[in-house]
Order: sequence, then C-alpha cells, then structure tokens
Amino acid sequence: MYEKVAQTINDFGLLTPEEPIVVGVSGGADSLCLLDCLVELGYALVVAHLDHQLRPESGEEAQFVEKICESYGVPCIQQATDVRKLAGEGGSLEEAARLARYNFLARIAREQNSKYVAVGHTCDDQVETILMHLLRGSGPGGLRGMLPKTSFTQWAGIEIEGEIDLVRPLLECSRIETVAHCQHLGLTPVDDPSNADLTLHRNRIRHELLPLLESYNPGIREVILRLSDVMRGQVAFNQMQLSRVWPEVMRALGSNGYVINVRRFRELHPFLQGSIIRHAIANLAPALRDISYEATIRAKDWLEGSRGSLTLPGELSLEWFGENALICRPGEFLQFETYPQLSSDSELILRCPGEIELDNGWHISAQVESRQDPSREPWTAGVDHMSAVFCAKGFPPELTVRRRRSGDRIQLPAVDGTTKIADLMINRKIPRQLRAQWPLIVSGDQMLWVPGVQRSDQYMITEDSSDIVVLQLQPPEEFKHV
Repeated sequence: MYEKVAQTINDFGLLTPEEPIVVGVSGGADSLCLLDCLVELGYALVVAHLDHQLRPESGEEAQFVEKICESYGVPCIQQATDVRKLAGEGGSLEEAARLARYNFLARIAREQNSKYVAVGHTCDDQVETILMHLLRGSGPGGLRGMLPKTSFTQWAGIEIEGEIDLVRPLLECSRIETVAHCQHLGLTPVDDPSNADLTLHRNRIRHELLPLLESYNPGIREVILRLSDVMRGQVAFNQMQLSRVWPEVMRALGSNGYVINVRRFRELHPFLQGSIIRHAIANLAPALRDISYEATIRAKDWLEGSRGSLTLPGELSLEWFGENALICRPGEFLQFETYPQLSSDSELILRCPGEIELDNGWHISAQVESRQDPSREPWTAGVDHMSAVFCAKGFPPELTVRRRRSGDRIQLPAVDGTTKIADLMINRKIPRQLRAQWPLIVSGDQMLWVPGVQRSDQYMITEDSSDIVVLQLQPPEEFKHV
C-alpha cells in the first residue's frame, strides 16, 4: 500500500515533501489508511476533523480521531458544526455537509500556510461519482470523475484566497485495500451507519445500482474506471482545442463578462461551441456545481440569431452587443478596453490645458493652440470624432468629465432645440451596454462634447477666433495602431 500510494503521488505530482499537508480524517478506513501512509512516507501533517453533529456518537468519533493522531504524533484540529442548521428546512444534508467540510479544510490549510489538502477518496468513490454524473446527464468533464489533483478555486462552491490544491493519494486504491490495510495495522475504523442510509443518493448507487450492474458485468467497476481514463484524456484534448480558439472568440471585459465574436463562434464545431459557453459560465459563476447540457444548447441556439436576451445559470445574461454578443453579470461594470468608459458616478476634473486618464486606460486631453490660418476649414467643426475644437475666448479653465444622467441634453450645431444624450447615442449606434458608462464633457449645465460621438454648438470657431481649445480622446497605447 505504501508503494502504491507513493507511486500515485509521484505519477501525478500531488505533493511536495517539504510542504505541510492538511489531511481530512473522519475516522473511517479510507482516511485512517491515508493518514498512516502519509506518516510512513515522511510528510509533515496536520489532521483536520469536522464533527457534523448528525449522530449522537459523533463526539466519541472526534475523540477517537484525536487519540489516533496522538499515537502518530500528529497535531489534530477539530471543529463541531451543526450541519442540519446549515442545510435549513428542506435543504440537502449531503450538500450542506460537503460545503461545511471543504470550507473547514480550506480554512485550516490557510491557517497552517499549507498548499495541500489531502482526502481519502478511493477508486470505489470514483466509480460512484461517475455513475452519479452519468445519471445527472454530465458530459466528458463529469464522466472523467474526480481528479487526483485539483485546485480549490475550481472546486464548486468553495471560495478561498490563495492557491490550495485538493489531492487524492488513494484514488487508485480500492476500499477493500484500505480496510485490509487498517486490519493489518490493528486499527478499528469508525463505522458510520449513515453509509447504509438508502435515502442518500450516493448510498443507493453503492448498495443498489452497482450490485445490479455487476449482475450484468462482474467487471463493471473496471469498465467505469477505464471510462474515467478515456474521458480524462478527452477532456485534456478538448481543453487544448479550447485554448487554441478561445482568443479568437472571446474577449474579457474585466472579471464580469466577455464579448463573443459571434461570426467566429458560428464557424466552430458545435462541440467546441458548447465548450466555450460552458467555460465562460464556469469562469463568471465559479460557485455553480453543474452547468447543464440544456443550458449550453439554449445558449448556442440563441447565438444563431435570437432576439432580446437569454438568462443563463449563475444569474448570468447573454445579450447582443452590436454584431457581437455579451455574456455577463447584469448590472456589474464591464471593462470595455476598446471604448472610453467610466466605472463609477464619480466626477473627474479636466483642466485646460491638462489631461486625465479614464478607468480603462483611455485619456482625454485639453490643449490651447494658436489658430495660425483663420481659413483652415477643419477647425470650424472639429478634426474628427476623436477630437473637438472650440474657440478659446471665454472657454472655461476647468471641465467636468462624468457619466450620463437622466435628462441630459446637448445643443447640436445647425439643429433647432436640444437633443437627448440617450437619443444621440442610439442614433449613433453606441451599444446599449456602453451608454451609461460613456464619459461626457460638461461645464456647469452646458454639455460640450460627447467624446468620440459629437460636440455641441458651444464656443464655435469664428473668423475672429485667434486661439482654439482642442479636446482629444486617446485610446490606450495598445489600441492606437489597431
């Protein structure tokens, strides 16, 4: 057993000998076997035991684990949590216990400055997990089962700071082997009667479904484990393909969303399309345990040309953005690097002359220049949409840069009356998601310029204008030559 566990650790690069390891020990055969193997292999350990308080004898089991740790000379940290209260009325005890257990292990790892949490999952647990995923309708990611090593940040429902790996050194060992190992050592593991409770989904798979499948094929466990190996390779290949096309299809908008290049998305194989949708949802809603096949199908169908928006798992939204689409958290700031944006309602002061930087790397500058040639035609209306020129006479020395407010209007050149800023943005085809965050240049109640869109009729250049003020919108350096 020692050699087998050492080989698994080596094959998958699970642990570093010098690093302390937090070991989850319940007192059952699997966790006791794991503890003994890691002690024998010379790792520095801290045992963590969570009393779920689901049974009257759970306190005695905690004392048992503490005594075992004393015999090995390993520190033991314990905590008691009323899982029934966490689950609430009608909640899932299994899910509440899982979240409580892994949050506890992650906290202990942080406190112990450990990069690793080791748990005693065996290949029997792997078989049961794969069957659970199969019954739920999982794809290759679910059918590969548990990984020997995975990051806690990718462990659904667990939010932690820092990098901590969850490792499973017994994943290639069987439950029969862990029980035999404990018997050889003279250890009497805790017998958890809840493992026979057929109201729990996993127990029904263990005690009813698996024996039934073995009546069809006595080697069904080995078949399922081979399926896991095949799916692990398939997922690795899919991830390689996904990494290749992802930059062509998806552009991050900070941490709250992505722009989808719909034209390029539609060119991809349907399987890759689903992988992209699934990966985007997983990144934006990491607490989701499962992303259903139906959700990815609905998203793919919607991107073929549906109207309106689509709600996705994790309270995400899929909506159109011009010819492209957005997948995002509604109401959150989206960092559009290729457009000028303000992330908050706070106001910026632009002095003349002077320059300010917006939240996403864009700049707005104000310069006073001499008008060398009074007949120079471009100065009459502005150089282009990235610049606007004004007569310097009477021009305010300070301008305010802010976001749009309800009722904002602008007086346009050669137009009777004022125009709503909202209508102007719609007419100029500014995508809806950008309008509320677009910077505006104002002086008091006067709207002077909607950068990149339109200047007002204030401070117009005349034949008598000797000096001019040039307001200029500049993109970040990486976009200047695009």
